[in-house]
Amino acid sequence: VVFDSKQVRRIGIVRQGAYFNLPLWLPVQQCTWLCCIRLVGGYKYAPIFHVSAAGAVHMVLADDDCIECQSLQHGVRSVWLAVTQQQDKGILTVTIDSPMSLRNLLPIVIDWEMALEDERTIDGSAFRTSYAGKSDPLLCGAYVEILEKAFGRTKIRLKPANAEFRWSSWTPLETRQPDNISSPKRDGSPIPVEEQECIEVVPVLLRDVMNFPLTIMVRLTSKSSILEVTLFAELWCTNCTPLNLVFGSPKIPSNSLMELDDEET
Repeated sequence: VVFDSKQVRRIGIVRQGAYFNLPLWLPVQQCTWLCCIRLVGGYKYAPIFHVSAAGAVHMVLADDDCIECQSLQHGVRSVWLAVTQQQDKGILTVTIDSPMSLRNLLPIVIDWEMALEDERTIDGSAFRTSYAGKSDPLLCGAYVEILEKAFGRTKIRLKPANAEFRWSSWTPLETRQPDNISSPKRDGSPIPVEEQECIEVVPVLLRDVMNFPLTIMVRLTSKSSILEVTLFAELWCTNCTPLNLVFGSPKIPSNSLMELDDEET
């Protein structure tokens, strides 16, 4: 907490997934004060909200509702955090989250790379491997959190790990911003923009060294300043028999596969 005198007073640590209630003595202070946070370690404080002497609360955030925690060490990248607020009956609840997350719902392990518009890598399986000292692809059912601003700045490319596949082309991680004409709440009132959710699905084409195609789907779910990226397949067939099977589709539409002759099947 920073007071008018510019004095910084540390009031506690918020553990992962935990709640932290501000001390009761703060609201009775007869002065303005600023609530700030920083990562544990060598990072600078970043302001979240400002409280006036009269008790009025004002969020101190950019238009994208993200805050930047700058490192004290030269050459170390900043960490971005998404901040959302909800005020009900005079009680202000502030939630701090990762701006982006990536989840793999495919039955295969995925290598991934995320970059800015200039294709400068900011995160990825190889990027994390250099820090961990071991292979770090995205396993089946796993997810990772990405501490980078989400909208309009980043893109991703993918390929199956441990397979002879080329990297896909870059896919922008952006969705259309919500508007005020979406479905209203049950009571008929419009849904605020910050509570609206946008979902877009983008196909990503992959090719192996023999040029055989593999298309996976990327679902982008955005709400406020948070973007969730999910990798999935609309249909995935796995042969669990001891037989070699050939998959195909009929040349003509039919209501029953039994109506097709041997040549068509």
